[in-house]
Amino acid sequence: MLCLSLRYEVGKSSSAPTARPDGHFRRDYGFITTLDDEIMRDLERDDTDEIYGRMDDAQTELHMVTSRVNMLFRDRRTHARTARLIEIEARMSREAWGRSMDASNLACTEVMELRTQVVAQQSEITKVRATDRRRQTQLTEALKLMKTLQTQLTAL
Repeated sequence: MLCLSLRYEVGKSSSAPTARPDGHFRRDYGFITTLDDEIMRDLERDDTDEIYGRMDDAQTELHMVTSRVNMLFRDRRTHARTARLIEIEARMSREAWGRSMDASNLACTEVMELRTQVVAQQSEITKVRATDRRRQTQLTEALKLMKTLQTQLTAL
């Protein structure tokens, strides 16, 4: 029987080779130990490569974050000025809105006063027209009376 691993021996079977424990510990004559050492070195190299890769990624990310912070630090005055401008614009917009509302209320008041004056003047116009019609009627009657008197005087 041939020994391939740490604790198993290979035997013959009709369907497939089977592995069974052989009862001995590490009868590999150094072959398995060499493979184990190579695997461990590969794993250590892989681990080291992965660690260095992660460190590079972390440094790259740290560099990007540092760049952003530096950019924001350099631009802080500009951001502060922009914030002040926005606040000033908001205050001026509120003041303009208040003034426009005052102007609108004043215009509405003036329009209502004008409407009131128009209604008052329309009623006065109606009264003047009625008075004018009465006077025209009186004048027409006076003219007719004068004509009659004139014809009577001429006939005498």
